[in-house]
Amino acid sequence: MQRIISLMALSLLTLVLRAQVSVADILAEPNSKDNKVVVHHSDHIEEIVQASVEQPAHGTTVDGFRLQIFYGNKGPKSRARAYEIKEEIESGSDRLDVYVIYSVPFWKVQVGNCLTRAEANELRKDFLERFPDYSAEAYVVPVKIQR
Repeated sequence: MQRIISLMALSLLTLVLRAQVSVADILAEPNSKDNKVVVHHSDHIEEIVQASVEQPAHGTTVDGFRLQIFYGNKGPKSRARAYEIKEEIESGSDRLDVYVIYSVPFWKVQVGNCLTRAEANELRKDFLERFPDYSAEAYVVPVKIQR
């Protein structure tokens, strides 16, 4: 009787272990005739997947570069000057992103959102052609940028 119970337990254990084989394992077997997986989805799903692969999600920060054109630590005077510069740049060019940044105790004005230093250097060259008065303070800085 004990032998029969042991044999049945062993058989049951074998069945349980065989049942835990994953579908991927079965499909990976070279003899498997059913090694096709068909996924049905709408074209909209494909567009969403492709868009997420091509560009990071909105609001994501990535390592990048900006052109810094002002840097001052004279309190309210530096703040006022930073916003004057921002207004001047925005009125002279509608396609440049201009940022006023306060990092205690410094006020900074930065321009652009470049992914590479080469792109930022090209921005610097173009920027200084339009705004030559900033050539003394215009330099490329590494920052986190929004994408």
